[in-house]
Amino acid sequence: MNINKKVFLIIFSTMLLEIAAQEAVVTLGAEITDVGGSISYTIGQIVYIPMSGTSGSIVPGVQQSVEINVLDVDDIEKPDIEITVYPNPMHDHLIIELQTFKQEFDYLLYDTLGREIKSNKIQEDKTVISLQDFPDGTYFLKVYSFNKTMRTFQIIKASKN
Repeated sequence: MNINKKVFLIIFSTMLLEIAAQEAVVTLGAEITDVGGSISYTIGQIVYIPMSGTSGSIVPGVQQSVEINVLDVDDIEKPDIEITVYPNPMHDHLIIELQTFKQEFDYLLYDTLGREIKSNKIQEDKTVISLQDFPDGTYFLKVYSFNKTMRTFQIIKASKN
């Protein structure tokens, strides 16, 4: 292969890498991470490259994905009762604790495919659920009363290290 073909391939490969990349010069931005999730934002994109052709023009911006994680529509209406689920992440067991145990509650544990894994009545203000026979992964725990969802929790089961 002669030197001209090598130079051409190097330049062409570099151009392909630039085409696939996304870059922005902004005045302000940050990323905030917590146990409940993360959010990142940018403000004031000060550099952009307008593109035009025979059929029109476009001014592209930086696109950020937005993820809103609502586990259940009924979760929007917060119940009067305080429900705590811990530990999360968990290893062998999970505890559901109800602050004021005045009415009948049930729980339903299901996997990410929506298959029911375990369900039962909550008999006391503190209920222990054993999950030692289940594989590591993400589960959802729905606490409900008289067929009305009170809260839905995302539970992480992980092996002890």
